[in-house]
Amino acid sequence: MLRENRLDMYHTTTLLLLLSTSFLAFAPSARCVVQTPAGAFHQAKVVFVGKVFFLDDPGLPPAGEKDVVFDLTRRVKVKLAVEHVYRGKKTDEIEIATRMGGLEWGYEFKVGEKYLVYAQTDKTNENEFVVEGCGRTQSLAEAKEDLKFLETQRDKDGP
Repeated sequence: MLRENRLDMYHTTTLLLLLSTSFLAFAPSARCVVQTPAGAFHQAKVVFVGKVFFLDDPGLPPAGEKDVVFDLTRRVKVKLAVEHVYRGKKTDEIEIATRMGGLEWGYEFKVGEKYLVYAQTDKTNENEFVVEGCGRTQSLAEAKEDLKFLETQRDKDGP
């Protein structure tokens, strides 16, 4: 009887270990540590509020096509009408790049929406800006904490 209880306990423990390790295999490999507004501001090359008016996503399948495989982490270009600049040169519009596919890759912009954008210089092209994953870029409606901080920077770093 004692031997049977030990075997049952052994099988239960083994099963739990197998289940827990198999769950880890499906966990995302990328991890995000989102900075504070101050940290993101000081690392960004440009910080601004803008409204998306154009999105170039060459990785999407053409409209009407079915069963097409496409890259989920594809690079896209986004054009925004700039409403306010907190860091960087004043401009009326700006083009940035990002990646689709989840928070750890980039940011998923939508045409017609307003955003608070933190962008860095692209590592492969210094003339382009990029919004990287795990950043503070967000919908303007959700950016209250950041906007509060950015207002304190207006006289220090802002235009």
